[in-house]
Amino acid sequence: MNHHLSRTVHQDKLVWNYSPSGDYIVKFGYWFLFNDPTNIQVRPAVPYGSVEIKNKLWKLPIIPKIKYMLWRTISKALPTRSRLLTRGMDIDPHCPRCPTEEETINHVLFTCPYAASIWSLSNFPWLPGHTFSQDTEENISFLINSFSSNTLNTEQRLAPVWLIWRLWKARNNLVFNKFNESCSRVVTQTEAEVNEWLQNVNRREEASDLTRSSHRANVRWKKPVFPLVKCNFNAGFTGSNTQRTGGWIIRDHVGLAKA
Repeated sequence: MNHHLSRTVHQDKLVWNYSPSGDYIVKFGYWFLFNDPTNIQVRPAVPYGSVEIKNKLWKLPIIPKIKYMLWRTISKALPTRSRLLTRGMDIDPHCPRCPTEEETINHVLFTCPYAASIWSLSNFPWLPGHTFSQDTEENISFLINSFSSNTLNTEQRLAPVWLIWRLWKARNNLVFNKFNESCSRVVTQTEAEVNEWLQNVNRREEASDLTRSSHRANVRWKKPVFPLVKCNFNAGFTGSNTQRTGGWIIRDHVGLAKA
């Protein structure tokens, strides 16, 4: 095969072979990652954690930063010493509080004596008789499922997941700031943050109700221009028995009903 040289000189440039324009776009980069026909390696493993539990997690009525932290917990993505060791870091994997135990995610949040003392001080209604397992996902799933319990009030549903957040904060405070936060302070701080969150939610709901009420109060019937008439109507539908209802009224320019 003969290749003819171009009569004009063009500057060389990089071209991305997997997009129509030849330009690299993140979307095509992701496509290439999972669809490269020349890639003979095994595709990346599915991330840790139950998809069902993660879906329940994102629906919880809590602040986003705690949702994200819990998602990282289920996904085994919290940077405890044992997890950092698996990432190639040359560090001591033992817990900074109890040096005989490895600092796993489950250890920090549930089974460490420090964490166990905090859970005991929190005095949650379901704590008596309950023992956390060695499986982090199982423990988080238990806390998430407690949101559907009819025997718990809103504060009792929210406090356990907030306590998880405060336990992780206390761990980081010890590791990075060398500050050993007392167990009672962690519990008190958890209760304060939950109450503050609930107060903010109530204020937003009250403001929203006030706005809707004000909007309804400002809605007034407007008279049509003579000699026109105006017809107002409404309708409803009941899904349980498929019953439909409707109504209307016709009024003239002074508001007198015609039908």
